[in-house]
Parts: sequence; C-alpha cells; structure tokens
Amino acid sequence: WMNSELARQAAERLAARLLARTGTEAGRVGLLYRTAYGRAATAGETTLAVEALAEFEALAPRDAKGKLAAWAWLCQAILAANEFVYTS
Repeated sequence: WMNSELARQAAERLAARLLARTGTEAGRVGLLYRTAYGRAATAGETTLAVEALAEFEALAPRDAKGKLAAWAWLCQAILAANEFVYTS
C-alpha cells in the first residue's frame, strides 16, 4: 500500500503543503513530524531528514519539480514508517 499511487499522491500533496510554508528546511521537517506523528522531531531526526533532502535534491532536476520530488520522497518515507502506521 505505501508504494501505491494513492500513497505517492498523498505524499506529494503533503510535500506541496510543506513547501508552501515559508521558513527553513528544518522548520518544514518539524512541521512534517507534527503533522504525521503529532510530535516534534528530535534534533537527530531533523538533521537526518535535512541531509537526506540535500542528497535527493542533488540527484533531482534543479527546479521546483525537483524540490517537490525530494520532499515527496521524504513525506512518503515518513508516512510509511511504523510510527505512522501503528499506534501504541
């Protein structure tokens, strides 16, 4: 399910919402975690996410679509994580 077209579209919409917000990459990562998990991202999670975004953006086209693709990838990973899928 998490690699389905529906999941990809949901991740892309979430990415677009995040990119519409002004601020830093770290701030957007924090908003992503609050939206998906209902909690703040740890410093380590933020650093890892920002580094992953930079690596993915380096491989993507250097335009708005490339930035959206990088964020959609991160959003899909967050939405596929056990923390999002399962509640304790």
